[in-house]
Amino acid sequence: MNKSWALAASVAISLAVAGPAYAKNPAAPPDSAQAAGTLQAEAPQIGPVSGKTRTGMRMFAESCREGAWRMNWYNVFGWRIWSYVRWVRWCWSGSLLTSVSTRAWGEVFFPGWAFRGTISSWSSGGAGRSSYRVWSQGHFCFAEYFSCVSNMYPWIDVTVYPGGGWRWNWGGV
Repeated sequence: MNKSWALAASVAISLAVAGPAYAKNPAAPPDSAQAAGTLQAEAPQIGPVSGKTRTGMRMFAESCREGAWRMNWYNVFGWRIWSYVRWVRWCWSGSLLTSVSTRAWGEVFFPGWAFRGTISSWSSGGAGRSSYRVWSQGHFCFAEYFSCVSNMYPWIDVTVYPGGGWRWNWGGV
């Protein structure tokens, strides 16, 4: 089998599976097109409230929790193509947060797609405050040669509170 023919067939199959390009995303750069499919949010994986910490001779009633919020993109066949994930660990004592750790990443499950990183992020609140909010937007690219055939820009917005409460929103693409 001719190698260039095999490469062309592989690209054609990947393009067919990703779906045709359609309406432009107003939140994305003007040259991007989207692939047909379905964006779904996965139920957040939130860990239980944990422990008390001892500092010196005094016991502090500090508790911690962590969670992962995930957006998944599925193609027209129902196959998961990629996921954008926001992880947050937060601790509190009484009505104030004592510490917050967070990060975001992308996972790719289908050939031709690549995660190009978190392109925008901001946060407010945190330690010493009554809440922490973090918003981030990732970039996924399909079939990058000179530029991407399709670009997707999912975003996740998470707010956490003392006591282990949280809320979130998502969108983009």
